[in-house]
Amino acid sequence: MKETETKVGEVTTKSATPELENEYNDEDLKKLSLNFKAINFLHCALNENDYMKITNCKTAKEIWDKLEGEKYKKLKKKQKVYMSWENEDDSSTDSDDDEVAYA
Repeated sequence: MKETETKVGEVTTKSATPELENEYNDEDLKKLSLNFKAINFLHCALNENDYMKITNCKTAKEIWDKLEGEKYKKLKKKQKVYMSWENEDDSSTDSDDDEVAYA
């Protein structure tokens, strides 16, 4: 078995990953099966553009995180556009009010 060390923040976790197929126990096989099912489900649910973004991901968790990141980016972009539109709308409303007051 191959020992791997992962640092998450300040916490270090160690996990043993079986290298050979005969080193997998029942729990490992169940996790692999669930991961493949989740990956298959996600692949079937995605459109072509999103599918192309996640083709190199190895686990369902990686796919999910990447899709969540894309969703967050799109949301921030929409908010930025909306705020600029709202600011333009406010400035045009103010100038119209000024013209009416002085007319």
